[in-house]
Amino acid sequence: MSQRAWANKPEVVFEGGNILMSASEGMFDSTHSSVTLTSASNKGVTSLDAACATSAATALASNLAARIALRYPEVWPETIRALVVHAAEWTPPMLQRFEAENKTNRLALLRTYGWGVPRAERALASASNAATLVIEDEFRPFEGKDHKVREFRLHRLPWPSDALRSLGAADVRLRITLSYFIEPSVSSRGWRSRYSYASHGFRFELKRPLEPEADFIRRINRQAEYDENGERLPTIGDSDKWYLGSNQRDKGSLIADLWHGAAAELADCDQIAVRPIGGWWKYNKRKDRIDRMVRYSLVLSIETPDEEVDLYTPIELAVSPPTPIPIALTE
Repeated sequence: MSQRAWANKPEVVFEGGNILMSASEGMFDSTHSSVTLTSASNKGVTSLDAACATSAATALASNLAARIALRYPEVWPETIRALVVHAAEWTPPMLQRFEAENKTNRLALLRTYGWGVPRAERALASASNAATLVIEDEFRPFEGKDHKVREFRLHRLPWPSDALRSLGAADVRLRITLSYFIEPSVSSRGWRSRYSYASHGFRFELKRPLEPEADFIRRINRQAEYDENGERLPTIGDSDKWYLGSNQRDKGSLIADLWHGAAAELADCDQIAVRPIGGWWKYNKRKDRIDRMVRYSLVLSIETPDEEVDLYTPIELAVSPPTPIPIALTE
């Protein structure tokens, strides 16, 4: 199976610390004064030592996850994972390296740096011109002894439609991150088949501009039929609006993408569906996996460069306080 079928990794990157390499010997030098923890000579045994690479980056990732859990103790682990990725941005040097003007280069960018470096302020709060929604839900993706796909989730979003229409052709960005956990198959290594490793999968579909709800639901059902046959529905419509597109993003258990376009177009995209796809649960047909409930977290954010535009308040007013889903992150 080609590498293109593997999950998009890494999801994010963090600072890995400082290292110094000897140009003549090609070896790392951890004792040089410019990379030691103290200003004194680093001779002999010391009580402190340096950490770099994944050791340092993992600590920073854990710190951000802990800060999210402290700020929002009621959210699921799936949500914490999604918020870390959702808050990431590519740095200018990252973007310059790949010049991501086409989707091939964009995929190379993603497989090198993930979605970039997470920004804590974006993970912890909304802004007036950058509103974030969190939807936590669970449902039964497969039913009966044949593990048939019988349902999907349709979420009606508390969209700031009037505010978006008032912006007209102004550029806005919609970001979507879908996070869920799978049960890996102990008998399968890697992603040799789309059905052999993951227990199940989820995918999201956004209602297109001017698309009637009935047509949107028919499109989702049609895609489900294609997935049952191991195929992919041909991408049509506003696929050029997505940074990756469904063919590139729909891999692994964390799905993310960016939508760029006119604000007035996005005003009508007020519904999103989460649908299941098959995995080894479906094809192994174990009795103890029949009718099992599974969870997912869906994070959406709308952002406009105009700091005078208030997208947060209409969403906050539309979210019913007694209902924990969706959750508007505090401003």
